[in-house]
Amino acid sequence: MSYYAPRPQTDEDPFASAEKIPSLSWKNQPVGTIFTCEVLEPAKLLQSRNYETNEPDYWDKEHTQPKMAAVINVLVQAGPHSVGEKRSIWAQKPSNLFAEIAEAQKTAGARLAPGGILQLKFVGEVPHTNPRNNPIKQYKARYSIPATSSEDDVFGETPPAQSAQQPRPAFMGPRPAAPAQPSAKKGW
Repeated sequence: MSYYAPRPQTDEDPFASAEKIPSLSWKNQPVGTIFTCEVLEPAKLLQSRNYETNEPDYWDKEHTQPKMAAVINVLVQAGPHSVGEKRSIWAQKPSNLFAEIAEAQKTAGARLAPGGILQLKFVGEVPHTNPRNNPIKQYKARYSIPATSSEDDVFGETPPAQSAQQPRPAFMGPRPAAPAQPSAKKGW
């Protein structure tokens, strides 16, 4: 008989905070839509909620394997939402979005940190294994590091520090007082 102990929950409850930050919405957005966002705070690993009941969500009926998501609070700089609007990004673990953000920070050589720029692009959909469910959205991500970064990493291992000779990936949208550099990752 195997037993899965519940993962410890953080004391922080994002649903009880005074400031409600709506999530970034891809609903009805066409393939090719890009959001450019400034990271406001380090990502947090939180338990997902069931959309119908708003109760904590689990992978199993016994409620021993919680569904977790990396949550990133951002400020929209470009995209379908209003510029300057605060939004949160919920990247379920595992998901294409989670994997793409993890890869973007690995490519940038740094963890997501305040002041960093995260770009997300909707690149298409794949059919769900259950035909009653909606197709699964697919994304690509790019991350440009801020001047300093030292927060905890919920997407995986800490990437090695970049040497002074290596260029950082370029920011792909308007950002004042930052000269553009060639991008290390070509093509979306």
